Amino acid sequence: MKNLTIIGLTPFEKPDVNLMPKLHQAGIFPVLSLGQELTTAQAALSQLEETALPSYGIYVSNEKLSTLQLPEKVRFAILPFGMTVSQHSNLDIIYQITSLEEAKQAEQSGAKGIIIKGNEAGGQIGYESTFVLFQRIINEIKSIPVWVQGGIGLHTASAVKALGATGVVLDSQLALFLESSVPKDIKDLCSKLNGTETKIIADHRVLVRPNSPSLPDDITSDHLKQYFADLDISKSYIPMGQDISLATDLYEEFRTLKKLAFGLKEAMHGHLKQAKALQVIDQNNPLAQELGLKYPIAQGPMTRVSDVPGFANAVAEAGALPFVALSLLKGNSAKSLVMETKELAGNKTWGVGILGFAPQELRDEQTSYILEAQPPVVLIAGGRPAQAKIFEKAGIKTFLHVPSPALLDIFLKEGAKSFIFEGRECGGHVGPLSSMVLWEKQIERILKEDHPENISVFFAGGIHNDFSTAFVSIMAAPLAARGVKVGVLMGTAYLYTQEAVQTGAIQEEFQLQAMQAKDTVLLETAPGHETRCLNTSFANHFNTEKAKLLAAGTDKKKYGKSWKNLM
Repeated sequence: MKNLTIIGLTPFEKPDVNLMPKLHQAGIFPVLSLGQELTTAQAALSQLEETALPSYGIYVSNEKLSTLQLPEKVRFAILPFGMTVSQHSNLDIIYQITSLEEAKQAEQSGAKGIIIKGNEAGGQIGYESTFVLFQRIINEIKSIPVWVQGGIGLHTASAVKALGATGVVLDSQLALFLESSVPKDIKDLCSKLNGTETKIIADHRVLVRPNSPSLPDDITSDHLKQYFADLDISKSYIPMGQDISLATDLYEEFRTLKKLAFGLKEAMHGHLKQAKALQVIDQNNPLAQELGLKYPIAQGPMTRVSDVPGFANAVAEAGALPFVALSLLKGNSAKSLVMETKELAGNKTWGVGILGFAPQELRDEQTSYILEAQPPVVLIAGGRPAQAKIFEKAGIKTFLHVPSPALLDIFLKEGAKSFIFEGRECGGHVGPLSSMVLWEKQIERILKEDHPENISVFFAGGIHNDFSTAFVSIMAAPLAARGVKVGVLMGTAYLYTQEAVQTGAIQEEFQLQAMQAKDTVLLETAPGHETRCLNTSFANHFNTEKAKLLAAGTDKKKYGKSWKNLM
């Protein structure tokens, strides 16, 4: 099975018989999603027997289909971990896994391979994103092949393949190709989606539209699957990943499955070759030179952490770019933070992080301190290009957080050139898209620019070590080849440094909690506003109080204010 570089699942867990031989002809190993109905699945298998397809796989997402009579051409079955296929003890199994523990158990169980399936993929998923799961698992599983599903495009596929994956799995990404039998109205809809329209319900990522059927809050997985029967949005939910947004780019670039397969394999070879030749993220790379740094690494602004001048200076002395977080600070506290950091940093490069959505009066005040101090760099979170111009005119390099492809398009048209692409895996306030989906989209957009050499980018979200940085180097190699200046930004990783405690940026107990923690949680303070925190007793208390407020009938738009009153 190690020669299966690209596996293609028929999209949206539907048994698309016509697509299967076309995947095979294109050089993509075809896997039939059996869907939810026993009779439909059996009919699809019977139809496939009448084709010249030599072998194929099946994907079983509903246990009631595990008793199907399988033809001899079925090479293997892909199953969510924990599911079994009765009556087929000799059938090779590849498990979709959503945690390191599942991966280890799958390997021990005799599985022929595993698929790392991230939170951004369609259908049944776990808590962690593909990027985080991939880092956790790829160096732990050595005896069986490993594929990756969720957030896979041209550039992310190249990175996972270079860093140890056997190959990748495509599903939602195939929907727009002419060879797919997805109905035209659904294709038209999919071509307009950006991925944020998909939501997690009962541990499944599905497309949610304004006219989707209403569901009980406590709906179970089995109950939800009853809504997967067809592709009528008003009657059903469609298992669909955030990577539906990548389908448009892939279709527009390749048009046919054969060209898609060739393009993916060519990228897997070419990206790695470029990354090795260019040393994309290395000491004194173009971004480091532009900013006067030793390394193209930034320490992201963290409220109540990176507001200590001594910590910022320690980061700068180590060769990276520190950002002090002004957040909502005002008056002497804000001015002192900026001026003391300036004095400590001396000739070293440092920066100030501000909030573009802070009240205008506060922004004006903070801006006056920044213009007086003249830091080399400013980072605006939740800001606009117009807000950056006052700093740029003063000779201060200004980076903008850009959490969505639509915003990047607008910002580029407004003349912005310096960006932070931070995925949902980051700490603190998070955006809607996973790192791999966001990065893939943003890379594609920048490659369309006439003069990408004028653009500077920090990638962020789930980056913390040499391996995750290598991922970015390979993925972003085409940008570097076009002259884009590339670096990485990290926040959480700095919480584990000695200097964070020694300088008083955090307390020793804070670091101890971080070192003992095994996962994080997202706390929703209002619809669309989520913050990633350690999974602690505070997080449990927050969710308990939130549940009480909702049970009391508090409007979801107001419980954020109610919670602030409780703090």
